[in-house]
Amino acid sequence: MKLRKAISYSSRNLSRNKLRNSMVIMGIILSVILGGVVIGVVNGIKEYYTSSIYEAGFNVIFVISGKTGVGGGFYPAAKPLIVSDVRELKNLPDIKAVSPLFIAGVFRFGDNVTYLIGADEDLSLSASLTLYKGRFVNSNDSSSQAIPVVLGYNIWQYFLNQSININSDLNLLLEPYSLTYGKGNPKSVELHVIGLLDKRAQVPGLGIDPNNVFFTDLVHAYKIFNVTDLSKAYVDGAVASTPSFQDLDNASNEIVSFLESKGYSEKTDFTVISQKDALRYIDRVFVQINNFINVIWAVVLTIGSLSVLIVMVITVRERYKEIGTLRSLGARRSDIMILFLLEASWLSILGIVLGSVIGIIVIEALKQYFEFIKFVTFPVILQTYAIILPEIFLFSLLFALYPAYRAARIDPVQALKYE
Repeated sequence: MKLRKAISYSSRNLSRNKLRNSMVIMGIILSVILGGVVIGVVNGIKEYYTSSIYEAGFNVIFVISGKTGVGGGFYPAAKPLIVSDVRELKNLPDIKAVSPLFIAGVFRFGDNVTYLIGADEDLSLSASLTLYKGRFVNSNDSSSQAIPVVLGYNIWQYFLNQSININSDLNLLLEPYSLTYGKGNPKSVELHVIGLLDKRAQVPGLGIDPNNVFFTDLVHAYKIFNVTDLSKAYVDGAVASTPSFQDLDNASNEIVSFLESKGYSEKTDFTVISQKDALRYIDRVFVQINNFINVIWAVVLTIGSLSVLIVMVITVRERYKEIGTLRSLGARRSDIMILFLLEASWLSILGIVLGSVIGIIVIEALKQYFEFIKFVTFPVILQTYAIILPEIFLFSLLFALYPAYRAARIDPVQALKYE
């Protein structure tokens, strides 16, 4: 039997037992939709976090006073880092810029918590902060009466209702709080806006969203706790940057060696986290998630393919006489087997095409209700389909092999007598 004739014959057979074939196609459609939603969402979230790390700084190192990790958990330092030691990190060979960080308190806007953080001018470079308007804090701001602030994106865009501009003055209630200096009584503070920041990514696991921060100079931040000697003032951490991504490992080792030479212990006093560490953490987490998803996908794939197997077995039993007639007219066993595999292929292809279209529609609809599904962009969907669609097709054919083999082994004489 010629292949063209076999294809034509198998396609015409799809119109027989429409209800049963529709159930097979529906099973494959559901497999495609579930695969697209489950695997697509996981791939989308991974891509989001990975891109967030790159957006947060191509060559950034976070130095934290205390023990923590990208995944969370924090233990205060036995010997907290101080400003003068952190500033000296800039003298290391592979460090381009560095700024101490000191969290001085929080401002609340309803359920939204924002932070007042003191930093040096170098923070705009080391943390890759991009100004939408205005300028960043510098050493000249230390003498101003009001607290000079640069506003994170969410603050000026949403929390203050976009009514803030450069040189605006604010009077807000600050709740002073520091890990090293304790908690103070809430008090009203005068703020003077000198800059507005563009939106930027948050490094996963580090806790504070830079879009929810009021940045000010260190002098004003420490005044809240009546600390005037900055050289000995405790810091919550620092942000350092290197000339290139390749320098991150060397720079991290240099920072560890330098701080240990100053009497700090890496085991109890500080944590160094680079962009590479964050990427490694994301990879470790998603390896575990992918392993779990693969188990779920194997179950979905098996259930969808079983529908092909069951329907094809029933079809073979119903078409004994037809098979016998074809065999008596000269069809070989291989021809019969190809016919049934082609029928399974048609069912699989129809299910895949319809499932792909419906899956995209479902994902787009879910984006209206679930924020995290917005990470599943069209390229991510295509990437996901490139993985799952061939698997669905191949598994459908694999499960159709047994009924096709049974059909090919039918004795034509016995088949013609079958009632």
